[in-house]
Order: sequence, then C-alpha cells, then structure tokens
Amino acid sequence: MIRGIRRRLASDDAGFSLVELLVAVILMGIVLTMIANIYIATVKGTHQAGAVHESTGNASNAANELGAVIRFATTNPRSGTTDPDPAILAATSTRLVLMATVGVSPTAETGGRPTKPTLIEFSRTAAGQLQERRWIPTASGSTWVFAGTDPTTVAPASVRLLGGTLTTGTALFTYYDAVGNPITTPVAGLNATQRAGVSEIGVRVSMVPPDDLTAAPVVITARIPLANLGLREPS
Repeated sequence: MIRGIRRRLASDDAGFSLVELLVAVILMGIVLTMIANIYIATVKGTHQAGAVHESTGNASNAANELGAVIRFATTNPRSGTTDPDPAILAATSTRLVLMATVGVSPTAETGGRPTKPTLIEFSRTAAGQLQERRWIPTASGSTWVFAGTDPTTVAPASVRLLGGTLTTGTALFTYYDAVGNPITTPVAGLNATQRAGVSEIGVRVSMVPPDDLTAAPVVITARIPLANLGLREPS
C-alpha cells in the first residue's frame, strides 16, 4: 500500500484535482473582488473628501471677499450737489453693484477729496460662478468720478472668478431695511428708493464641487451691516 502511494506521488500526473482547482479559482476571484472593492471605495472616499474640502475653501473665500467689500460700502460725493452717488447702484438676488472704500491709500487724499471709492460688481455668471469686477474712478476737482452714466458698461480695471460653482435656485443676496426687515427683491432689482434704504445685506454662498453638481452643497450665510451709511436704528 505504501509503495502504491509513493508511486502515485512520484507520478508525472500528480497535482491538483479538478475540484481543488475550481475551488482555488473561486477563492482567488473572491479575494480579487474584495481588493478591487476596497480600492474603489478608498479612491471614491478620497475624491469626495477632496471635493468637500475644495467646496468649503471656495465658499469660505467667496464669503470672506463679499464681507470685506460690503461692510465698507460708501456713498460718493458729487460736485455741485449735496446729494452723493448712492452706495448701492444695482441690487438683485444674484447681482450687486456698490461703491466701497477698499484697498485705500494710508495717506490723505490731495485736493480735499474724500477717500477714493472703488466700484465693485458681484454677479452670478451663466456658468454658475461668482464673478467680481472692479472699476477705479478718476479725480475731478474735489470729487471722484466714474466713466459714463453706467460705469459697469465700461471695461473694468479687473475681473476675477471667486472659485467654485454656485447652486441654482437660491438667492445670493437678500436686502434688509433699517429695522431689520427683509426688502422684497423684484426680478429687475430694487429701485433707487429701496436701495437707499438698505442697511444690511444678507449673503448666502452655496457651492458644490465643479465636477459633481449633484453633491450636497457647502453653505455659508451672513448678514453684513453697511456701517458707513448710518442707516441702522440704535439697538
């Protein structure tokens, strides 16, 4: 009997049986499938984490820029009249045009002129991005003037996208009066009287990753007072 076993082991035909080979193939397939699934899950998780991080950074940067400009909104004195140019020139739910004292020189202006304002437009583009455009005035006597009756139709001094993709169907800007009540914003925007009465602007920055528009958005909200205008009632 022992000699028979030895002959079988020494035979050239010795090896795995068909059943053993099938079992080995099946087990290997299961292991490879598990490894592939783990790899896919890891890659997907890493991508999602990176997208959320990117959206959070973009939304935070946009909200910071909006706050840094809006809180320094200012009127602009005009020559020959006591009525200055209003701080807010256009106000819709997705577009805001205002003058603000940002990036000003630390030295006093010459010629009795006030601090130089910058005209700034924030708007949602057709591609869903938040765009900022800026115009610089020129000195005219003791005042600052912008070109044309509507300066936003003139080529801006600078244009930039603040990054990220805004979600659709939500208002980017909301406007509040002196007592904190929201002002209903028509599609065409606030009229001159309504714009003059704005004391706070609410911003809602809701952004998604540019390559996954169906992802849960990162949302940052804030209400920013127009402190320079002195329109708010005492608290």
